[in-house]
Amino acid sequence: MLGYGGTDKPTDPSLYLSSGISSDFVDILDAEKVGLAVAIGHDWGARAISALAQYHPERIAAYAFFVLPYIAPGFIPAVDFKETLAATKKLLGFELFGYWLFFSEEDANDIIQKHIDSFISIIYTHDTEIWKTHVSPTGTFKAALLEDYTSPLASYITEEDKEVFRKTFAQNGFAAPTCWYKVMTTLQQPKEDEKRTYPPSSAPIFFAGARKDAICLPENGYRTFAEEGFKDHKITTHEYDADHWLYLSHADEINADLGTWLKSIVP
Repeated sequence: MLGYGGTDKPTDPSLYLSSGISSDFVDILDAEKVGLAVAIGHDWGARAISALAQYHPERIAAYAFFVLPYIAPGFIPAVDFKETLAATKKLLGFELFGYWLFFSEEDANDIIQKHIDSFISIIYTHDTEIWKTHVSPTGTFKAALLEDYTSPLASYITEEDKEVFRKTFAQNGFAAPTCWYKVMTTLQQPKEDEKRTYPPSSAPIFFAGARKDAICLPENGYRTFAEEGFKDHKITTHEYDADHWLYLSHADEINADLGTWLKSIVP
């Protein structure tokens, strides 16, 4: 993902628009001489592979979405993001994405770096129910970090994992990764950034929901794939007794299910 790991670290949010992200992936496919691929994405990775469906569907044979479903053009309307938060709260009765505003603030990188242990403990908490009080409502994530709130780590996160995370982001920072949020909260999505409405119906879809995910709710995924635009798609769904990081906690089960799905769709 652009901004993470060994990739470039641009801090211009416009470089994270769907059109650019999809072009990056096609460049990689071309460099690796891969003509047709199966795209698998988790969280913002789901947005990235949705972009491929919109701009370069001829390069993708099938799509697997983890915790977030297909993200259509205009998912975040070209209005004040706070209006989106209000609409979400009206629909669900509570906020889901209030932390996006914190990640979009100029000092977010500095705050996270200074309170990295608190950040790791909240992101990889043993109980993502705390996200409902310490992450999702506007202002709560920032407040939790500033007071160095800590939560026990999930059982699948080791001290070694924690140290790798700490060292990686001490070196790379969060200014680039948070652009995935800034592009949604601060930029008006240009009309030319909206191409397809749905992936081609010829492309099979795998959707994995996480029952204990307090933000990426499985029911939102099911609602998306029940839309009229997906009525002709072959959709396989699995729901795991897991939190947001299901590929860490349930790797063997997920690999088995993906393997079965791939065998069923690839000649």
